[in-house]
Parts: sequence; structure tokens; C-alpha cells
Amino acid sequence: MDYSTSPVLSHDSETPGKVGTSSPNEMDRTLDLESGTTDELSTPVPGMWRFPTNPDLCCIFRVPDCLREVNPKAYTPQLVLIGPLHRSLIFQARKSRGDITKAKSLGYLNTEEHKKIYLAKFAKRVEGNKVVEELKRKIKEDEDMIRASYSESTAWIDSPDFVEMILHDSIFIIELMLRFNLKGPERIGDPLMDEPCLENTIKRDLILLENQLPYFILEKLFDPIIKILDPSMTMRALIIFYFQLDHKKKLKESSKFRHFTKLLKVSHKLL
Repeated sequence: MDYSTSPVLSHDSETPGKVGTSSPNEMDRTLDLESGTTDELSTPVPGMWRFPTNPDLCCIFRVPDCLREVNPKAYTPQLVLIGPLHRSLIFQARKSRGDITKAKSLGYLNTEEHKKIYLAKFAKRVEGNKVVEELKRKIKEDEDMIRASYSESTAWIDSPDFVEMILHDSIFIIELMLRFNLKGPERIGDPLMDEPCLENTIKRDLILLENQLPYFILEKLFDPIIKILDPSMTMRALIIFYFQLDHKKKLKESSKFRHFTKLLKVSHKLL
């Protein structure tokens, strides 16, 4: 569902693509919908609208406030932040570092550190950093398409940071799923595998609409690698197993989904 809203453009404004009035004082704060910047200091900020240059690519949206206000927790990640829409929460969490009364912020910081651990473990799994560097190159190659998948402007994240964010988030997802696939009854020293409460919280966070990576980049990056690690496994099968979907084997290879939230919706239609 497309939750974007068409703005009302002022007839008096002489600047294309901006929302505002002709008042000189108010024009200082007019919004550039394409880049997500404001005239004030020309600094991109999170949460700004944009007009997608290719609407067909746009598939990850912010939940409308009318739904969020009913139950904010239902739409907000509790432990792991994926992608750009909640990225600013990490910077807020860092300001409360060491404050044990801010449990959610500590959770965000812990999983950010866990992403670094998973990246190092994944590099060992695929026998070196050369593969990781190749993944980074592919992300950079598709950066514009990844950014276009989000309904909000991501101009506030510069290119190197954006590529690193997608790299760490995507490897975290795949390493998590690979570990879950091999999980046995014994504890392995990984709290995300050993603690059922954390495991379930992570799984819930990964299906939230605002907490998604576009599926096309996950498939492009990891499908070839997974087939090498386990010739009987595919990226698609690994994801379905992790979320414990399709118990009746009704989800066909031709079934389309653009992110995990959509996969959940598609699988529920088949029940």
C-alpha cells in the first residue's frame, strides 16, 4: 500500500518542487521534496518526503501516524534497527550510552555491536574479506535503486555511510539466518541464539514494514554464496525456514515479495 501523500504546492512559490508560501520568513523553511533538504542551512534530515523518480521501485514506507498513535510499539523495532527509516534512533541511543534505565537504547547499541561480530564471523565463513569487499562493491553499484526503495529521502546519509549500513545490516540478517538453520539444543555463546526472548524479539523486528531492506539486494548479494555454503539451500528457502512459514508448502517459487513484510503477507494468504 502506498502511504505517500501528495503535497499542496503554493501557487506563489517560484521554486519548483518545493512546498511553502511566498512569505520571505516562511520561505526559509521550505522543503525540497526531491532531495529531502530544507532551505534552512540546506541540511538533509531524517523523515523528509521525496517524490520518487521511479515509483515502481518504492516499496518500503513509513506507517501513518493514525495507526502508530494507537500502539507505537507495534511499529517500532525493539532491538535491531535495519535500513534507514529508524537509523536516527542509533544516534539518540548513543547519547544515553551507559544509562541502564534506557533499556531499548542499550538494546539498539548492543545489536549494533553484534552486527560487527556477525560481519567478522561471516567473513570467516566465506573464507576472507575479499568476498565482503565484493559485496560492498555490489551495494555501491545498486545504491540508487536501494535508496529508491524507500518512500522517504535518504539524502541525510552520505554514500559511504549508506553502503556500510546496507553491508552490516544485510550480513547481520544472513548470518543470523544461517546460525538459526544450524541451531541445535546446546548453547553456543550467542545471546541471539541462546536467549528465546531475544530471538523472538529479533524475528518480530525483522518483519516490521519500516525495518526492511529491499529483497532484491539480499538475493543478489547472498543467493550465490548460500548455494556454495549449502548446495541444497537457496536464499529464499533460508528466509522461509527462519520465519517458519509455508508449513504446507504452498508458497511457490514464482511467488513475488519485495521485502520480509510482504513475504509474511503472501504466506498468510495461502493459509
